[in-house]
Amino acid sequence: MNMGDSDEAAKRHFIELTKILGTHTTFVKLTFPIPWNNRLAFALEALKDNRFIKHLSIESDGIDLDSARALTEMLTNNQVLLSLDLHFEVFNPGGDHGEGYLNRPVSDETFVELAHSLQASVLERLKIYDINTKGFEILVKSLPKTLIHLDLGENTLSEEIILILHSYLKSNGVTLKELILNDHLATEYLQQQEPSSLSTVKIMQNTSWEARLSRKAHSLNLEMNQLDDTVGPLLVTELTKNDTTFREIILTLNDELNQNHLNYLQTLFDQWKLKYFDC
Repeated sequence: MNMGDSDEAAKRHFIELTKILGTHTTFVKLTFPIPWNNRLAFALEALKDNRFIKHLSIESDGIDLDSARALTEMLTNNQVLLSLDLHFEVFNPGGDHGEGYLNRPVSDETFVELAHSLQASVLERLKIYDINTKGFEILVKSLPKTLIHLDLGENTLSEEIILILHSYLKSNGVTLKELILNDHLATEYLQQQEPSSLSTVKIMQNTSWEARLSRKAHSLNLEMNQLDDTVGPLLVTELTKNDTTFREIILTLNDELNQNHLNYLQTLFDQWKLKYFDC
């Protein structure tokens, strides 16, 4: 079998896999890494008729115009998807992930199509990795009006977007409640805007506890010395809510353990519906 035959077989098997996933009736959340030789369009095509997946996370080696169009079709056709993570990180398939990193910019035309896809959706939660300022400027005009949570914390956007964000929040972002930015940008945003202009939107730094909790993950990494009088009550309040999604704690012990730490931890254990504990 030559390399071409091997690629065709891999492509065929990948399509079959996406069909299996796309017709599954009990998946609620699907995290789907796409192989480096871009097959994102095939995956989106297979998932477009699924009426059960409410949370989708896709990691791909980039996105082209065809894939963006497939995303538009999927989000137009699928009105049950509530949260979407888009991660378009690119690695050189021939090298080590640390040394072979490639930055393949997404074209403006592709961003325009992505904007169409988001506008067609009913998403409540959206996280986008690896987006540049120009791309965000295109997308922000078409963010779904159902959006409650927007996570841009893993991007190195320039301060130019502060005015863009402010305009969005005043005009189209009426439903938005949570906005995560990288730490520097969040600080600059809060410093530049009048308190009255922030309305009900909570602006959070990417590395803050508030941001970590708002992402509604299932696992929480916690160092005991982080349980101070600020973080401790916050964790107790958030993690003991009936709708919390956190079910696993990975706890790191240290020599600074004191009674307050133990009290907060005891409260969490008493009230939190914990399933997995790793110390």
